[in-house]
Amino acid sequence: MTTIVSSAQDLWTSWTLTTQICVGVAVVLFSIVVMKSSRKIKYKLPPGLPQLPVIGNMLDMRGGEMHEKWWQIAQEKKWPIMSFKFSSKLMLIVSTPEVTKEMLITKGNVFNSRDKDTFLNLALRKSPDGKSETGALFTPHGPAWKVTRKIMVAGQNEFKKNVGDQYIVDTILPQLYSEIAGETSIDARIRVAKMTVIRILLVFVFGPGAEQYADQIVPLNDDLFHVVDTNNAIEFFLPLVGRQMSWLYYKIYQRGLVARKYKLYDSILSQRGIKYNQAKQWSLSDMVQLAEKNGEINHYQALQIFEECFFGGQDTAGGAIEGILKMLVENQEVLVKIQKEMDDVVGVGKQFRHTDADRLPYFQAAIKEGLRLHRAIPVLTPHVAHEDTTLGGYDIPKDTIITVNLWGLARDPASFPDPFEVKPERFLGKDTNFSGNDCKYVVFGVGQRICPGQTLALFMVNVLVGSLAQRYHFELGNDWKHKRDAGTFFKELALHLKLTKRHGFQ
Repeated sequence: MTTIVSSAQDLWTSWTLTTQICVGVAVVLFSIVVMKSSRKIKYKLPPGLPQLPVIGNMLDMRGGEMHEKWWQIAQEKKWPIMSFKFSSKLMLIVSTPEVTKEMLITKGNVFNSRDKDTFLNLALRKSPDGKSETGALFTPHGPAWKVTRKIMVAGQNEFKKNVGDQYIVDTILPQLYSEIAGETSIDARIRVAKMTVIRILLVFVFGPGAEQYADQIVPLNDDLFHVVDTNNAIEFFLPLVGRQMSWLYYKIYQRGLVARKYKLYDSILSQRGIKYNQAKQWSLSDMVQLAEKNGEINHYQALQIFEECFFGGQDTAGGAIEGILKMLVENQEVLVKIQKEMDDVVGVGKQFRHTDADRLPYFQAAIKEGLRLHRAIPVLTPHVAHEDTTLGGYDIPKDTIITVNLWGLARDPASFPDPFEVKPERFLGKDTNFSGNDCKYVVFGVGQRICPGQTLALFMVNVLVGSLAQRYHFELGNDWKHKRDAGTFFKELALHLKLTKRHGFQ
């Protein structure tokens, strides 16, 4: 009996000691949590829809395109800025001109960074050796960004001054006209938005004659867009592994596509003046090579500047051109007014030139309306706050990712009455430019991060849309339908057009 009592006492003592230790540990852990919680800043974040564990707000995107759903939510809730969660990844979406102006202009120095871990950021920011950064799209605000932007902006001004549209009119456009003549219905995305845009970009980057390499550049670009679309889908539907997959896709891209593209760029540079452009007319490559010679950039950075031109130029300018052509074929009264204005001002049978646009107010208004309604990328490339700040009356913690719903801004009834109607007249008699400083009409971004390629993009839009609208009657191809195709954002299937030459044009 004594043994049993002694054992029971020992057990009780042991259990009591264990309990005391556990309670003590629990108290310590609880104290740590309380102390951390008390130190943690409590932010007043923008409002958002209720979030589910793990997936956040992803189910709220069912039944529509992401930018359209965001716009609908903002309109219904009257939220100028709202929170949206992809799994554990928080993103803020701005939906009004006022908050857009505060973000990109008033506080532009705070919101001028980028999300560093996305595939596109890695692909267009990092050199293959991983030792240097370049580019104007994704490079953090700093010396590398400033040098690249300076080269690209100055290059476009020099292109307009030294090359202009003469070579485009004499060589590039006749090639397009010949391709149109050989087909009953053309795929406008391939013939115009891809091939012709890339030919012009090649002339800009490497000089007249380099357009012959378009057949090699376009497939490589298509491969890149495919990788981007696949990675974006993974980041959206599997956000928990999205960043890891971005690194994996970046390595695949770096070792495959980058190597092939850089090899091609070096080959084109080496043949300049030998197999093409014997007179060595001006090109962006002249400025880039001079910057390399002066030690402002290295060779990897030089090649990456070329890459950014082809990547940024094809999908944005090309997408805008295809969208405006679609607007014209579906709104024949607008096309007819453009043609009449050109007949009266430029002359029947006389080739439209880029400089003619200044004398064609209705044509300019139609281009602006087309860019309002049809943009290749409906949301602004995400920005990141590099310090704690406020926006629209809410707290914005450091490193928060934030974007602007450009598609929604363009359909704000307060800025554009009857926003879904095609009305070029809304821009007549108004000094609406593309700088977007009022943040109501934003096409190429605003502030420090405004698109560095907007000058060349507008040049291509004016020349290609103007030349086709002046020269041809438009009809929809029989095989074209309003269907959607998966991509970076869901896009309509490629536009097919029947183009019939107008009277007076050879």
